[in-house]
Amino acid sequence: MKRLLVFLFLSLVLTGCIHNEQLIVINKDGSGTFEDNLVVPEGSLYMSKVFFGNKMRGAMETMFPSGEIPLAFADDYYLNMDYTQFMDVFPKALIAMARQNGAKIEIVRFDKKFEDGALHIYLKMNFDNIVKLQKMNLGHLKLRLVKDTSGDLILFAEKDTKRAAMANARLEELKNIFNSDELSVLDPMVKEKMLAAMKDFQFKALISVPGEIKEVSGLLIKKDSNTAYSQIEGDLLEDVSLISKIFYLTVEPTRLVFSGKDLSFKVEEAASEPASAGATVSSGTAMVRVYLKDGRVLEGKLIEEAKDYIKVDIVGIPLTYFKEQIEKFEKVPR
Repeated sequence: MKRLLVFLFLSLVLTGCIHNEQLIVINKDGSGTFEDNLVVPEGSLYMSKVFFGNKMRGAMETMFPSGEIPLAFADDYYLNMDYTQFMDVFPKALIAMARQNGAKIEIVRFDKKFEDGALHIYLKMNFDNIVKLQKMNLGHLKLRLVKDTSGDLILFAEKDTKRAAMANARLEELKNIFNSDELSVLDPMVKEKMLAAMKDFQFKALISVPGEIKEVSGLLIKKDSNTAYSQIEGDLLEDVSLISKIFYLTVEPTRLVFSGKDLSFKVEEAASEPASAGATVSSGTAMVRVYLKDGRVLEGKLIEEAKDYIKVDIVGIPLTYFKEQIEKFEKVPR
């Protein structure tokens, strides 16, 4: 179910579709609130049905080789789907995902409606533990929270190279279709609405933390002493940097540092132990890509490589990954 939600989010992004605003509020005990306000424009709904119906089988075969999703489902999913019925699965899916990660959530409100041809979705939920919740990768946010040696907490967005590559590939397909004769059979008004949707991507994330914000970087902007936000918008057809921003592949790391004073929940400390005997310590200039067995793909500077672990600097934070967690890792050409 988690892979299905990821795939459907990518489909929405790649039809230019989303006007999305998310709010995450973290309390002193680690509990909090997550709100998601999503608008899928009419042109994006048209585009989903026209473009993705004939691509679903191949995508499903690639993403679900074990038959987790029946291929009959893929054949006519986008062409015949009832979006409001589909959205009914979201609350149950979120609760199941939270349970798998040891977290508890409560759906406070879930609304969906069509208005002026667009699909409007609003979700509000409470959670018991942000450390456990972050493993769910809500929407496209891949947040991680660690503690530094001074006791401050660092909330950062993991770079998602895998999904960015998928998004870029699908975007190129869409551009080719827009430049071909395939749209000639469509009503000109429908085509105009599709193009308008592609040109109007909007995403805003607001994060409220329980301690005073000391530093923000990357795509984050400080709003007040406890709140920061990230705002991404633009034309998917023209702005070549947009996909990189959506998946946080920016040169400067996107992170927020805030005071850990008087907080009552535990956060893992960023690894800072000395090198083990026999480990190779790097100068920190070699970039590596780490493929974890849980599906994540991370990039950072190699600090240290030992027989049973590697240590990588990711967005300025030294993190240790043991070999049993790693599928493979490779150096990234500069």
